[in-house]
Amino acid sequence: MDLKHLVGRNIQRRREFIGIKQETLARLLGISSAAVSQIENGHSDVSLSRLAQVAEVLQVAPDQLVFGLQDGQQVNTPSVDSMPYLLLAERTTELTSVVVHLAERLTKLAELMGRSDVV
Repeated sequence: MDLKHLVGRNIQRRREFIGIKQETLARLLGISSAAVSQIENGHSDVSLSRLAQVAEVLQVAPDQLVFGLQDGQQVNTPSVDSMPYLLLAERTTELTSVVVHLAERLTKLAELMGRSDVV
């Protein structure tokens, strides 16, 4: 596996591990989703400055994006305090969507049970 593919795979793994979408990473980096896809698929070279930017957004050392994690090395999971604002906004939006969906289901269930005091 060449270096472009290795770096791309490590970026993708880290992005997926912390639970963000390609679109979110693209927005945080100021590039298109297609550009992120090309990087992750090893079809695009990554400059050192871009690698540093990606590492900062993904809250990992740049060398981990190049070499990956060594056996026994702990994965750094970003804390809520260190997450970029857009990532927090995305997670909040997703959570809000889940809560709204659950409230709708509970309302429907209450209607089926003939109870208005449930919700």
